[in-house]
Order: sequence, then C-alpha cells, then structure tokens
Amino acid sequence: MEIYTNKKSYYFTFENNAEREEIYNTLISTLGKEYDSERRLEQITEKWQREEISNYEYLMYLNEAADRTFSDLTQYILKKIKRIM
Repeated sequence: MEIYTNKKSYYFTFENNAEREEIYNTLISTLGKEYDSERRLEQITEKWQREEISNYEYLMYLNEAADRTFSDLTQYILKKIKRIM
C-alpha cells in the first residue's frame, strides 16, 4: 500500500491481504469522515455568505463542528460574529 501526502510518500507491506484490507478500511473510514466534514463546513459557509442561513445558525454549526457545547463551561462558545462584506 502506498500513501501519498503533500510532501512525502509512504509505502507499507503487510503479511497478508486481510491485514492490508483492515488497515485500508480503517484509513478510508477515518479520512472519509474528515473529508465529509470539511466539505460540509464549506457548504455551510457558502450558505451563510449567500445569507441563506442566519448568523445564529452558522455559529451553531461552527460550535458543533468544533465539538463545543453549552454543557461544558470550560469551553468558549462563539456568540457573536460580524458579517464582513
């Protein structure tokens, strides 16, 4: 298995196909989720820029994406945002 990054390439060998498939599936499931969340954030940001969603809705999504919660007082919740356009 070869994995490419921005600056390096990594090559891995495995004892058998089952082991390779397990690692491959883990990587795909992990990286796939990260990619989907990044794409979703871009979509939400575009909706906010087009004023299709309110500032409140946008901030709630950002807080959720950052794993911030009203229940945890140690986390700083984003409350206000000024639209720059």
